[in-house]
Amino acid sequence: MAISIPLRHGLIAKGDTWASIAANYGATVAQLKKWNPGLLKPGAFKLRAQILVPRIGQEQQSAMDLISQTLKSWGLATLIPDLKRLIIGGDTAPDTLSLKLAQTKAYQIRFAANKLRSEKGLPQLSPAEYIANEEQYYNIMHAYGLPAGFYDKHEDFTNFIANDTSPSEVEKRVQVAAQQYLNASPAQRQVWSQYFGLTQGDIVAHLLDPKLYSLQDLENKALQVQIGTAAKEQGLNIPQRRAQQFQEKGVTLAMAQKAYADIASAQANDLAIAHRFGTGFSQTEEENARLLSQGADINKLQSLYQEEEGLFQGRTGATPESLAPNLSNYL
Repeated sequence: MAISIPLRHGLIAKGDTWASIAANYGATVAQLKKWNPGLLKPGAFKLRAQILVPRIGQEQQSAMDLISQTLKSWGLATLIPDLKRLIIGGDTAPDTLSLKLAQTKAYQIRFAANKLRSEKGLPQLSPAEYIANEEQYYNIMHAYGLPAGFYDKHEDFTNFIANDTSPSEVEKRVQVAAQQYLNASPAQRQVWSQYFGLTQGDIVAHLLDPKLYSLQDLENKALQVQIGTAAKEQGLNIPQRRAQQFQEKGVTLAMAQKAYADIASAQANDLAIAHRFGTGFSQTEEENARLLSQGADINKLQSLYQEEEGLFQGRTGATPESLAPNLSNYL
């Protein structure tokens, strides 16, 4: 049965159009024209002309006020005209109104992660739960000082919610992004770009996106960059695959820093000794001896020093201790 909509007289104000009046009163343009056939005559639709518009009763207004405030808090003020149309059409129960509003395009865009969650077999979040997660994510980003434009809009958090990424995991990711890139030395930021071929904006986005890197993968890549940076700070360079090899073998940042400081200090001397005996001793061999504890390279370096010692027998100040490589921390 058709619902009878109570009407009242209003006045056309400056700048009003059929569409603006319809939106303001939760009606459609077709409804307004049906109620006001006289205004369809040429020149009749004008300033201060009377126009019939829907009348909202006390119960309807109470429902309107309550739900309008909620919609505004969700960032969905654009749904207020839809709300008015539903209320004028006879719906005042909050549950009914919420259900119908949830079917609108604007609502589905605002809570877009819920559809993705359903596709993954995850339960949808209520608006309150959804917004609570967004607020936690935002507070984490703000606490770590992410630049403006990074994760400060509702849609920026869609992937986190869709993938059921907990705020604690987000905080770990943001911590890596802040400490290992945003607040890192220029050398370390350069190694990030060198190893993974990304711009600054891309790097931060990749670090935070659970679809691109798992948390473990992210932490592994961060350590690879730290190892590469330890080499770079000593004037040495290693490719990403080599840094990954060290990371996978359990090399820590402290181990890499010590090893590359020792390599930078000893490499020229080690190479000169090797050349005297018709061989070489490369950076790779230095790394194998000091970071991977590879016996063949350790033995080769010790053998070279023993041969060098033989050349210096009897020379003042030359002792086995002064000539031997310091490998005690690598054995």
